Amino acid sequence: MQIFRMLFPLKCEECGQIIRGEKFPGPGPGSICEACYNRIQAERRRRDEESSRIISQKVMDRVKKDFLPGDVDEVLRILTDYGKDRGEQGDKEFMRLAILRLANGDKEKLPGLVKVAKMDFRDILAPIQREYGQDWLERFTSE
Repeated sequence: MQIFRMLFPLKCEECGQIIRGEKFPGPGPGSICEACYNRIQAERRRRDEESSRIISQKVMDRVKKDFLPGDVDEVLRILTDYGKDRGEQGDKEFMRLAILRLANGDKEKLPGLVKVAKMDFRDILAPIQREYGQDWLERFTSE
């Protein structure tokens, strides 16, 4: 194997440089170097963080309806905590609306609800569906 590596050095599929040291799985079938891997990971983290800060119009309208104007920025900051981590499942807009539904205009409940949603989104959806029914979202956004 060492002779094979000497004759045919492994090249990074991103930058084309010869991979020295550890190789990482690339976006395609090949491998990439550590520098490209770190760059790709940083870009993914930035993109994920950026997308988690985007608030949909439905969420914005509901926040403005349920909370005082002075609390809107703080409520939005708390809500954007959901969706930052890769492991958080569910549509961000859907889950943020679900959190708002359970908070029912109480700003103090939001951090706890976001924490619960981050651990397991089903712990947010089950009480909503039990209390408000399957069509809670349609009724909640049209209220």
